[in-house]
Amino acid sequence: MAQANINIRIDADLKRDFERLCRDVGMNMTTAFNVFMKQSVRENKISVALNGDPAHKTVVTVDELRKGIQELDAGFGVPVSLEELEAMEREPAHGPTYQKLERRRAEIAEKKRIWEEKEAARP
Repeated sequence: MAQANINIRIDADLKRDFERLCRDVGMNMTTAFNVFMKQSVRENKISVALNGDPAHKTVVTVDELRKGIQELDAGFGVPVSLEELEAMEREPAHGPTYQKLERRRAEIAEKKRIWEEKEAARP
């Protein structure tokens, strides 16, 4: 297979941080870009990882974003304050703020389930 070079301009600090992230997961930048591009082509979509922390790996596609927006518009979103997000950053994984938000999410999920059942029962 013929090889090709890609040249891109990025912020020096971003490059340094990305190199560190790649090293932390056991690869170099070339391997990371190849993995990203192969996955994008194979799945015919560009996925965006929102967090490099393995305990919080989240990949969101455009379709998932649209679905999330529809759920928010329908009232099924979990409101989270900036203070709660900051507390989750300081706390250990699954700390008290996370648990509180998880209870809130479960309540909303139950409301959504009931709503979906009613919608499905409509003639």
